[in-house]
Parts: sequence; C-alpha cells; structure tokens
Amino acid sequence: MARKVKPEQIVVLGDFLDCYSVSDYSRDPSRIGNLLKETSSARLAIKELEALNAKKYIFIEGNHEDRVRRYIETKAPELQGITSTQQLLGLQKWKFVSYKS
Repeated sequence: MARKVKPEQIVVLGDFLDCYSVSDYSRDPSRIGNLLKETSSARLAIKELEALNAKKYIFIEGNHEDRVRRYIETKAPELQGITSTQQLLGLQKWKFVSYKS
C-alpha cells in the first residue's frame, strides 16, 4: 500500500523492536532470542521503508527500544556510547526522537 501511496513522510511510533533479550522482566526461556537477530530483521524493515523514498523519516523511540539503553546503563556501563538504537537500526536518514522526549 505504501508503495502505491508514496508517502512524503514516514513516522515510526515506537516499539518497532521488542528487545526481549535485554528486557528487565522475567523471560520465558523458549522466547529468549538474540538481539542481533532481532535488530537484523528490523534493519531490513527500515531499508524497505527507506526504499519508499519519502522526503522525511522520523523514528520515535518506544520503551521497548529504550531497553537497550537501560540494559547498557545497568548491566554493561562499559559499553556506554559504543552502541545505541540508532546505530543498531542504521537510522542515518531518520530524525531520532529519544524515549520520553
């Protein structure tokens, strides 16, 4: 549908990723995945959206994407500044709005 409509602006409203593997909540072992696998499939979806050649792209971070920042802050502070949602998803073309901004 989006290819037909050719939107001028694309807005992702958050929770594009689940980030289940870095969640603070108790996790079901049968659902534990791999953050790299999850972000790889999300990156493909971002590339599909970018292929629509909109004039403007906005990514509003949801609480699920914010799990990456919280995980690094609490469990791996030595990784601070090494990665982020923007880097994991390759959002160079996107205006990024941080969670709760």
